Order: sequence, then structure tokens, then C-alpha cells
Amino acid sequence: MIQLYTLFHLNLMYSAIEESERKQVVERCYWPLLELAESRHLPLALELPGVTLEILQQLAPDWVAKLRTLLQEKKVELVGSGYCQLIGPLVPAKVNHWNQKLGRQTYRRVLHATPEVALVNELAYSAGILEHYLNNGYRAILMEWNNARSHHPEWPERWRCFPQKAAALDGRSIELIWLDCLAFQRFQRYAHGEDTLEEYLAFLNRRASDSVAYLSLYGNDAEIFDFRPGRYQTEAPLQQGEWARLAELFDRVEEAPHLALVPLSQVRRARTHPDAGHVLSLESAQQPVLVKKQPKYNLTRWAVTGRNDLEINTRCYEIYEHLLARGTDDPEAWRELCFLWSSDFRTHLTEKRWRAYLARLQRFYQKVHSRTPPVSSGRPPESARPDANAFRPFEMEHGEKFLTVRCGDQEVVFNLFRGLTLHSFTHRDLCGTPLLGTLPHGYFDEIELGADFYTGHTVIEIPGRRRLTDLCRVDAHVSEAPGQCTVRATVDLGLGTAEKSWTFEPAQNRLKLRLRLRLKEHFYGTVRTGFVTLHPESYDVETLFYRVHNGGHSPESFPLNHEPVTHPLPVSALISARQGLGCTEGWVQLGDARHQVSVKVARRRCAALPMVQYQRAGERFFFRLLYSLLELDETRLEKAGKRRYDFEQEISFGQARVPDRPSV
Repeated sequence: MIQLYTLFHLNLMYSAIEESERKQVVERCYWPLLELAESRHLPLALELPGVTLEILQQLAPDWVAKLRTLLQEKKVELVGSGYCQLIGPLVPAKVNHWNQKLGRQTYRRVLHATPEVALVNELAYSAGILEHYLNNGYRAILMEWNNARSHHPEWPERWRCFPQKAAALDGRSIELIWLDCLAFQRFQRYAHGEDTLEEYLAFLNRRASDSVAYLSLYGNDAEIFDFRPGRYQTEAPLQQGEWARLAELFDRVEEAPHLALVPLSQVRRARTHPDAGHVLSLESAQQPVLVKKQPKYNLTRWAVTGRNDLEINTRCYEIYEHLLARGTDDPEAWRELCFLWSSDFRTHLTEKRWRAYLARLQRFYQKVHSRTPPVSSGRPPESARPDANAFRPFEMEHGEKFLTVRCGDQEVVFNLFRGLTLHSFTHRDLCGTPLLGTLPHGYFDEIELGADFYTGHTVIEIPGRRRLTDLCRVDAHVSEAPGQCTVRATVDLGLGTAEKSWTFEPAQNRLKLRLRLRLKEHFYGTVRTGFVTLHPESYDVETLFYRVHNGGHSPESFPLNHEPVTHPLPVSALISARQGLGCTEGWVQLGDARHQVSVKVARRRCAALPMVQYQRAGERFFFRLLYSLLELDETRLEKAGKRRYDFEQEISFGQARVPDRPSV
């Protein structure tokens, strides 16, 4: 027998819905949902962010009163999600904490209810965000089975039928209830008249088993029944009476002897079943952040696409750092920042709402800046800087193709024929061979790796046009200051200019890259920069890993385990990448058991999205990090993005420490 549970997600912040349409959504979608639950005594679960609840309180107080009554009478169940629907792996830990805290307060204040189960926002999951649910009183989360299982073939298929546990970074775990994207997409197709009732019931019957099993019948938007948000031209035509079609489905399910509708809370009681309660790490090096449904739904969607995700994320990070500098615990300030970081401002937002959002973002930005001193650049004051005599002198060797700078046991070689890319960096106290740099054409025997792989370059790709790079001959200008040697060059890209500078600081074992990209036009394409390519001879392939924060206080470590990692590779001609890293504390570490490379980016200046690429190549390997400034997907507008990019990157070197709990 299959025990079916159903969740409806309510979101009046829905990107493609104008504010003027919200009353229509309440009438066409939200009232029929409550009536369906009450009239047929259906055990439905409803999830809505706190901000949607506040909007409903103003827009439809009678609807809120009815929901409160049904909750008190235990005719529906409440699932939480936070104050706003934001992408947890893309925002700092403190923002995630406030989002959950403010959401819980809103549920108590408006509904007099405290949910124990939370829906992970947009099903964008990382191990790092679990602490925020646990610390704010949640006992279980809802996550999608399909994408998690695709990277964990070792999980028995029957585990999808029972609640499991998700492993947090601090040794705790939280109950895990599965959603099924295939099931809820078929549910939508039936409601929209694309499948007949018999076809849909046949789909459910194929899931039947001899023993009791659980299946999520639905776990998605409520706003798509008897209403169309208008995101896509391919949306199914509106069929009158879609809620009536769903009522007919629920009636047939209740009549079927091998099917049963159960409350979400009943699923949790199955945690003692032999196939339940396994502690799982959902994430992997290949998929550090899980997202719902097809591969086109990935982290780039809210980071570097949309109308101008990079710019508004950068502005949010700047506000965040000013709030930190002030040390504020003002709930209203954090509430506003959570609101501004909402996912719906980053996808199919309408033009009218986009303009209103930018105005609100600017008002809060100015308000925060007027009260807070500028965030420190991290440079020591003049009196605290070491005396020039404390530094060893730099040695220069300026050849036709290469510029070499040495200081003590460190050596940096720049390629003047390839846009001042980093040919090699060697730190002989750590390793006798280069730690990173360029792998020339022919380094690998594999034909798919038959190219030059640089460090410190920029690539712009525009479909239908040739690839643009800064890999051309340059005239380098060198300057020295106490403890620093800076090399600068400017590259004409045709589409604009790239001003690049490297600063070598041997006392800190550090290189700094600054890129000023000035483009003449908007274009529909991708922009990637800040490439860091590791040199295989300097690392142990058996212990390679990368480490990063994805929304939590603690970093997540990902052993590579010889498995290919393909974050920057396209999903299709329309989706230019498949994964990314939240990098919510601004740094990524790459390395092995002996030494590591730490790469830090100032998020308040450019909230670029890091990506990792790795594959074995015989006895060698290809392992690099890069940063995306702009990607393609169906949320991206033709003239979206920026024409001016200011990217800064620090690369430092040291002995590796033991990785945190591996995510495997």
C-alpha cells in the first residue's frame, strides 16, 4: 500500500506575479485550497514564508483567520520555511539564522502555531544550512529525493519510501522527509489536463508495493492551479475547474484499496522502520548544493543570471558587512536584508516589480551606509606596517615572453604573451615544483584536454560569436612598495578593456589579482574570470579536496575521490553551467593532505560564483577553480548583467590542515 502525503507551497512573492494580481491568486488558488481541505477532510500540509503570511494578513485577513482555525482544529498542517524564501547556500550564516528566527516569530504571532517541519527554500540544500533549522527548533525538513539519489547510487531505492536523516556539519542530524519531483510534475500535468485521471492513477499504481510505503503526492506551488503566473510561453493553457479536477483525484485515491491519504506528521512516525532513519550526506563534490527538478535548476539561477543577480547580490553583501561592522541585533534591519535577498527577485521578476525592488534596495543601502563607518579594507594602518628593511629585496628577470619575480624561496612567473596570466608560482619551502599556474597544450595525452589551461585570465563567450579572452601580448608595468611588487597591464578585448594587476606579497605567501573589466555593450553570453589551475606534480591525487562555506558557520569539505567534477560545463545550449559554490564567507580552499591554496574574493565588491572542475587524466589530473560573473538560463534577459566588473582575488598558500567532516 502507498501512503500519500501532500504539501502545497504558497508564495505571494512569486516572481512572475504582479502585486496587483495577488488578490486574484488568493481567490483562485488559496481559498479553493482551504475549501478542499475542509470540505473533504483531506490531510493537507501548507507551507508559506513569513512575508507571504504578513501580506495575506493585510490583503485577506479572513483567509488567515480561516487557516488559523483549521490549524487549531488539526484539519491542516503547517510547514515552515523562514521569513523569506531565500537561497540558504548563497547567503551568510547570520542571515540564514535570522531568516529562520524571524519566520518562527511570524508563525507564532499570526497563526499561533509553531511548525516542527520545514521546507528547504527552493529545495536548494547544503549541509551547512541544517544548523539553522536545528537551532531554531525544527525537527524535520522536506527535501527532494531524485537529485540527491542521482549522485548517491549506493542508496537502496526503497529508502525513498521512508523518512531518513540528514547529517549536519556539527555531528547532529535532522529528520528528512522526501519529496518526489517526478510525482509532483505528473500531478501538475493531470491538474492542467495534460494527463487523464486514468493515466495519472496508472502512474501511482506503478509505485504500489506489497508493504507499506510513503510517497509525496505533491510538493510544489499552489499558484499554478486555476491561475497561470505567466513565466513561460510553454505553460499549459488554463483549464477551468482545475481545483475540481484535483478534488476528483483525491476522491478516487480515497476509494482505492491500495492507496491512502495521510498527514505529513504520520510519515515521521515511520522513522522506526528498518528502511528508515539512515543518516545521509546528500551533498557531494559533484553536487555540493542540491536544487529541485532538472539540472537547469542550479545555483547559477539565483547568483549570476536573472535581470542582474550579480549586482544585487553584491549590494546585499555590502549591506550585510555594514550590519556586521555596526554589530546590530535590530530585527527590523535583518528582516529587511532577508527580504532583499529573496529568491523571487532573482528569477522571472516583472519589470514593474524589478524597478520597485531596486528602489527599495537603494533606500536600505543608503540608510545602512549613513549610520555605519566604512568597512575596513583589511590593510594595517601606516604605523603598524612593517619597516621596509624587514623585507627581502625582489629580483626581476624581464624576458621577451616571461617576467619572473623572486623573493627568498618564492618565485612568480608571468606570461607576457598571454595577457599577464600566471605561468607558475613556486614556494620552495612548501614544494619544489609549482603549486599552480599554466598547463600547456600537450601536457595531457587526453584529446579532450588538448588545450592550454591558464591561471588568472578572463573568458567571454557569446553564442554565435567568437570567444573573447584577454590572452594576448601585453606591455607590463612593474612597481615596488615595501613588501609588495605589482605588475600591471591593459588588454583590448574588442568589446571593451580589461585592466589587470597582480600584487606579490611574499611575507604573507600571497598573490592578489585585480581585474577592471569595462565593456561597451550588453550581450547575451557568459563571463568567467579568476581561473586558478593547480599543477598536478605538486599534489597527491589520492587526497585532493576542496573546502567552502555554503550558508553555514562551518566550512564543508569535499574529497574528490577520483570522480569528475563538472560545475562549469553546460547543461544544454540554453543553460551554460550546472553547479556552483555558495562561498558565503568569501573563500575557497583547494589542496591535498600536504598543502593548500586559499582563494578569497571580496563579496561586497563582486559576489562572483565559484565553480570547480576536476577529472583524472592517466596518472595526472586536471583541477581548477574559476569564478562566474554571468551565466545563461531561461531567467536571463537579453540585456541583463553589467558592463562594468570589478573583481578582486587573493591567492594564499600554506600547509593543509585536516579537512572537516568529509561530505561524501
